[in-house]
Amino acid sequence: MLALIGFGVFGALTWVVLGRRPGALDRWMAEMRATGEKFTLAELGLDRPARTNAAMEVIETAASRFKALERAKVSVRFQSAEDIGSERKRVAWAEANLHNSIMGGVLDWDALGRELLELRPVLASIQEAMRDPPLDSGRDYTGTFRVVNFIAIREAAAALHNISMYDLHRGDLSLAHQDLLALVGMAHLHAQSWTLVDQMIRSAIANLATDAVWNALQSPGWNDRQLSELQDLLASLSFFKELGQSYRTERAFGLRWYTEMKTNRNSRNAGPGIINAPRRLADLPDAARGLLWKSFWADGDFLTYCRYHQARIDSMHTLAGTRSYRQIAPQLAEARKRLDRTLSGIGKYRYPWTANATGYIGKEVDRLVQNETSRQLAITAIALRRFALRHGRLPGDLHELQPDFLRELPIDFYDGQPVRYRLDADGSFTLYSVGVDFQDNGGAPGKDWSWPKPTWPLPDLK
Repeated sequence: MLALIGFGVFGALTWVVLGRRPGALDRWMAEMRATGEKFTLAELGLDRPARTNAAMEVIETAASRFKALERAKVSVRFQSAEDIGSERKRVAWAEANLHNSIMGGVLDWDALGRELLELRPVLASIQEAMRDPPLDSGRDYTGTFRVVNFIAIREAAAALHNISMYDLHRGDLSLAHQDLLALVGMAHLHAQSWTLVDQMIRSAIANLATDAVWNALQSPGWNDRQLSELQDLLASLSFFKELGQSYRTERAFGLRWYTEMKTNRNSRNAGPGIINAPRRLADLPDAARGLLWKSFWADGDFLTYCRYHQARIDSMHTLAGTRSYRQIAPQLAEARKRLDRTLSGIGKYRYPWTANATGYIGKEVDRLVQNETSRQLAITAIALRRFALRHGRLPGDLHELQPDFLRELPIDFYDGQPVRYRLDADGSFTLYSVGVDFQDNGGAPGKDWSWPKPTWPLPDLK
């Protein structure tokens, strides 16, 4: 009992010293609504029942069937593939075996081909579904919150990457072209499904497609029609506005749960990790903290949470307009530092909702900008190949690609300028982004983010 009284007195004093004025949350939300911000699922147009999604049935079936490809694994030492951004990268389809970084294993080409003989109809079904992938996942945002099978999506995308490498290994560019289109199509899948997980899964698949495109461009024999179709589909992807809208939806989820926890007297949990109804003596301190949170701190806690989300929403709006991470990186870093200061010391008791609900938010913008910049490099590289096919040479600068091969110059999303390009003395080219330090180091390895030069396997001397 003394513990309960002590927490009550402590909370009352803290509220007097640190508490926000009554109505601060309501006033802030009213001010933001006046600027066009939306806070509830109804305002966002998401208060609707679940919808059917036939494409997911195809994907789940394909993901299950594609597990048969694992039977092509062999006991060979695995070598992890270099990422886009590295100075050099091994050509996956030219290796003696397929080193699968996604599965973390090595696949034998012949065994992989035998498994694919029976899987071609399954592959055809997912290729057909991804020609016009549904933008809406059909999830129920308001009730049961039907979970999208993200695992099946990732597994199906990984299998498409492996199959494209196999078809490139065989030199069948017609089949590889269809594989690549389906893989990019999966990055379009659920583009209007508004959760951070949905959007980051899409970005990861787009990055997987970029890796497949890099490997594909190392193969001769492509024609302009194939390359143009692939380039246009890759260029039509969009992520920055979608991530901003997903932050709004995540905040709307938070508002719903916050309201339920604050108003539901029968709920055991008054807030994240806060026990509301003591069932034994040892629970009394937590129960007191839950009572204090409901009575004095809940509005301030949720206001802190909303303001942090708003900083990220505003940053994504700026990024979509300026296309320059350099313009928003300081604001994002400052918002995070401000939040960390707020949650330090006594703040972890006063802002438990914010502490728990923002713990998973942090590096997603960094990763998205990196993946998007790699995609811009891939678009440029395809255009360069198309120019070379027509003219028998590489262009002196990227402006030569306009307007026949590019409507606009691809952007380096790190600084908002066109990606960098130059011809090299050996007849190849250097294509790069300034990378995370925002400094143009001339494509220097380890400093700038490069479109890798190919590393081919050594010839078999036996």
